[in-house]
Amino acid sequence: MTDTTVASRWIHRALLLLLTQRRPDKLRSGPVAVHLRVHVPSIASDGGNRLKLLEDVLVKANVIDDDRQLATWTIVKVVGEGEPRVEVELRPADPAEHPELAARLATAEAKRSRKGGAR
Repeated sequence: MTDTTVASRWIHRALLLLLTQRRPDKLRSGPVAVHLRVHVPSIASDGGNRLKLLEDVLVKANVIDDDRQLATWTIVKVVGEGEPRVEVELRPADPAEHPELAARLATAEAKRSRKGGAR
């Protein structure tokens, strides 16, 4: 099985899972903190390729508006425990800890509102 096939299957499963979850509106516009536990079969396994895929899935599933909202990543690599998987926890990031990002997101939201564009 190629890496592309594995990635495609991972994206599909992640989208299905996200689409069945309740999506809090507060994640839609402000800074977001992402906490990952990447379970891999061996120390040589590459978990990094899942990060960009996750960003794309979060946007496609309308969990966040834009991957620029991702303020922090906390990533834990777990080797050899059970089936390979990625556990994801998303929470609003504290805007006070990310003032520049919060300001840029607020400016983008204001521009979108002035244009009358819905999300």
